[in-house]
This record gives sequence, C-alpha cells and structure tokens, in this order.
Amino acid sequence: MKYKKRQLLLAGIILLPLLFGQFTYRKSGGSHPGSTGAPPENTTCAQPNCHSPALVTYNDTIVNKLIFPTSNNTYVPGVTYKITVQVRNPNISRFGFEILALQYATNTTIGEFSIIDSNRTHLIQRSIGSDDRTSVTHSIDGTPAITLGFNEWSFNWTAPLKNEGDVVFYYSTNSTNNNNNELGDAIYVSSFKIEPDLSNSIAKYVDDKNIIAFFDNKTEQFKINYTLKSDEKVTLNINDNLGRSLYQENNISKIKGPQSDKIAIGTNLSKGLYFINLIVGNTKVSKKVIIN
Repeated sequence: MKYKKRQLLLAGIILLPLLFGQFTYRKSGGSHPGSTGAPPENTTCAQPNCHSPALVTYNDTIVNKLIFPTSNNTYVPGVTYKITVQVRNPNISRFGFEILALQYATNTTIGEFSIIDSNRTHLIQRSIGSDDRTSVTHSIDGTPAITLGFNEWSFNWTAPLKNEGDVVFYYSTNSTNNNNNELGDAIYVSSFKIEPDLSNSIAKYVDDKNIIAFFDNKTEQFKINYTLKSDEKVTLNINDNLGRSLYQENNISKIKGPQSDKIAIGTNLSKGLYFINLIVGNTKVSKKVIIN
C-alpha cells in the first residue's frame, strides 16, 4: 500500500507541471475577449489569469501601429480591406494582440472581420448587451516574433454595405518576456479612426458640417436641421441607446435647401442617450441626442 501511495504521489508531482504547462500554452493561444480597451468596458489584457501586473501604455504609435490600405484612411461601403497590426519592442521574442471595430457614433460592432492566415490568427466573440462583438486575436503559432523585437498580423475587414459614419478600430498588443507567468509583461493600447469616402457618403447629398440635432424639452420633440444639396427622398429614424427603434418615416420627399424636421414620439421619455439617423441616397449619418 505504501508503495502504491508513493507511486500516486510521484505521478501527481510529475503531472502538476505538465498541467500547468498546458494552461500557459492555451493562454498564449489568444486574448481574453474584450481586451482591446474599447468602450464601454475599456478593459485590456492586464487582468487576472492573463497579464494582470503588466504595465499598460496608451497610444504609443511607435510600438503599436495599424496599417490601413487607403492613403487618406477612408472606406467605401462594401469593400474589403487588408489590415495589418504591428508591434515593436526590443529584445522581445513573443507577442499577442486583439482588435475590434466599432461605429464611432454608437460604439457598436461595425463591418465584418475575416481571417487570412488561420495558423496565426482567429476570431473570438463576446456580447455586450445586444451587441455581438467579433474580434481578431493571435493564435499560438502567431505569438513568436517574426524577427527579434517585432511581430505583425494581417486579416481582412469588410466595410458595412452603406455609409455608417466614422469607424474606430480599438486594438491592443502585448509584449511578453516568455517566462510562463504574468510578471514583467507590457500591454500597449491604441485606436485608429477611419472615415467614409466622401464620394460615397452623406456629404454628396447634405451639408454634413451643419447638421444639428437636439431635443426640445418645451415641446418634447426631437429636432434635426440640415441642408439638402438637391431634391431628395429622406428617411428619418430614432433609436435609443440599446438600438431599439422608436420612430421611422421612410422616403419623405424634400426639396433642395434648408430643412427643419420635428419629430414627436410621445411624452415622458426617459433621460439618456438617443440617436437620430438621417438617411439620404443609401447613405446615413447618426447624431447623438441627450435628454436631461
């Protein structure tokens, strides 16, 4: 019996580091979903069971770099773009990353990621309320440096089928000292904004620099003022901060010139954030409105 107990104890001692090794191995196979620094959580990989004691640095464009393939950082609806995230940190041999794309006006997922190299990157999912978020992160084979102190990952992002306004890529990279624990690692968090191509945007139809949206507390009406560059059909809708539709009117005929639309959707609206969406010619602009 004593001999068997010694055998079991020895087996446990041997298996313990193997199990721990498997844990750290799996951890290197991708970030915790929601580690890009994106709102509303603003969390990074510096969290328990990941890189909790790591130093977090924000907006270091020398270490962290996103390469978007258009010279003016604009997108055309429906077009697929190859994006590259790079990280540089001297003498580091292992890196990781995560990236997420959000619509600037609503902080909700926008566009669609797809994988180019399935050996080095993969998709992960996470839900924030009603927003199902898909990110790209590293796979295990994507963590070793390409050259000492440097790594990069490429993947595709397909723009939304219509102009959804500005888009922000929130991304973080980590530089690890490869010592099989969280101590001594570094996290870098950045964001990168792109804008709709003006030749395919609301600016073709509306003077987009002078769109004013607000809530009139006296009349309990939403109001939006804008100027059309030509006779157009306009669609207006209003959503709350959870994306629920509160009002929609389609294909309103408008003549060229200044417009002032008043929208009443009931009394005793809750305080908070709302979005007035103006759609003209299959392009859209969203304006935030706060009811105090």
